[in-house]
Amino acid sequence: MNVLDGFYAPANVLFVMTTNRIEVLDEALLRPGRIDYRLYMGKASDRQKVEIYRRFFPEASEVEACEFAEASRSAETMAEFQGLLLASEQGERHPDLKAADHGILA
Repeated sequence: MNVLDGFYAPANVLFVMTTNRIEVLDEALLRPGRIDYRLYMGKASDRQKVEIYRRFFPEASEVEACEFAEASRSAETMAEFQGLLLASEQGERHPDLKAADHGILA
């Protein structure tokens, strides 16, 4: 927290922080003066999931992207969905996708 507002805090620096679980953050971190602006991004749409899938796997068809997004309904935020994509890219199988066969999951 010294980096944010302590003796050695830099001037003219913008800090950007993200979290999927704001409720677990220490209240001291969230007090006014440390966090001046909050932006709630909300849940990812199916279209957003398809678009990010196609960026991870540009050779994939629209149908494959839609199937993957449908099979991963438990990933509600873009960060959660990206986690599934990173796991898929590394050949890991996620429990939510056990019935899906997209040719990219080991």
